[in-house]
Amino acid sequence: MLIFFGWGKNVDEVPLDPGTRLLMISEYFHVFWFLTATWGRQFQLATWTEHGWAVRPISTEDADALCGGAAPDISLWKRFSLMGAVAFFVMMVALVLAYSLATER
Repeated sequence: MLIFFGWGKNVDEVPLDPGTRLLMISEYFHVFWFLTATWGRQFQLATWTEHGWAVRPISTEDADALCGGAAPDISLWKRFSLMGAVAFFVMMVALVLAYSLATER
């Protein structure tokens, strides 16, 4: 069933230096993998220690400062493609119904 739809969390990673990573975590729902709705952008700072990765949440402003004002963001396609496809489908159904009602007389 996951071929047709799915959901989860996505992690995008930006290396800041060899021992530090900026993580952007977002949640998504997808249909056929390429139509998605994504929301909830959160940032975490991961730092390598002798015990493994230490991770702590940071604010969007801190993430912007670490990336020089260009913190990663969710692309428009990932954010709105599922909603755009649904809107397109609804418009097509409305046009077909309007056309069939107009030619019925």
